[in-house]
This record gives sequence, C-alpha cells and structure tokens, in this order.
Amino acid sequence: MEYHPSNKEDIENLTRALQQEFIKNEYNCVCISDMILENYFEENRFRLPVEHKKEWICFYGDILNASVILLIIEEKNFNSSLSFHFIDAIISEKIKCVDCPSYHLKMTDTDLVSSDLFKWIIKLFYVQDEDE
Repeated sequence: MEYHPSNKEDIENLTRALQQEFIKNEYNCVCISDMILENYFEENRFRLPVEHKKEWICFYGDILNASVILLIIEEKNFNSSLSFHFIDAIISEKIKCVDCPSYHLKMTDTDLVSSDLFKWIIKLFYVQDEDE
C-alpha cells in the first residue's frame, strides 16, 4: 500500500496483525517505524527518528531481544539511507527488483494478508536453514 499519511491506519493495522501472528507463534517481534510518534514499550513498538535511521536500526537491533524486527519505512528513505545487508526481506505494493526476497503486497483483508505474510516469512527462514 502506498506509504502515505492517509494510509497510516491501514499500515498500522497490518503491522499490528502481523506482529500478533509472530507473538501467537511464540516469536518475540518488535515494530520500528518512522510513522510511530513515541515508543510503546509494552507493545514492542518503537519510533524511528528521521535522522540517522541506519544508526537507530543498529541501536534497536543491539538492545532489543527480538527474534523478528518489522521495519516500516518510506521506500525513498529506505533506498537512500540503508543498505540491503540490513534487510532479510521486503514487503511492498511495488514489484521489487532487488537482491533480497520480496513480497508483492496486495491490500485486502488485514487478517488474511498478515497470515499470508507470516507464512511467507517463516518459509524464508526454514528454506535458509535447510540450505546451511
């Protein structure tokens, strides 16, 4: 879905549902986003400051005991400030041509999409583990 303030609620609902899928399956999952205005420690949702995104992501990665980090960021900022070695997979409404797995998001019912995304992400890691 387009990263736009008018879609903020849809994006938030989808990330919350996906985060709950991970938690329900006993993964410690946090969400980091520049759309989050303040940290919500109880919900594992953290603000990503506009400045120094890469450094903040590294900081959160070091201090949070998380098996999964959902990073919600505007793509133009992502492309200019982060390298792909930080990212295991990309979920976007745009079809990607990058060197990491990507999921072409088609917005429908949030619960259905989050369940499909969860299965896709888990499958990525099981395939990687079998290859090692």
